[in-house]
Amino acid sequence: MLFVLLKERTRLHGEKSMYRAAQQRMPDPSRLTKVRKSMNRIKQVLSERLKEHEDPTIRMELKAFIDGM
Repeated sequence: MLFVLLKERTRLHGEKSMYRAAQQRMPDPSRLTKVRKSMNRIKQVLSERLKEHEDPTIRMELKAFIDGM
């Protein structure tokens, strides 16, 4: 799900740039906000899972992944 959201965010940013260059308003700009909220929710769930892991190696890898988002 996260990768689908990353792809959608990238597509929406490109679309936003295209409309900005044409000096037009992007239709339904709330889509970008919805994608951002969904990504934050996934990040929150991953952070909660990070707290539950006891293995320090897995914790470090998961923390690096979360920080890279």
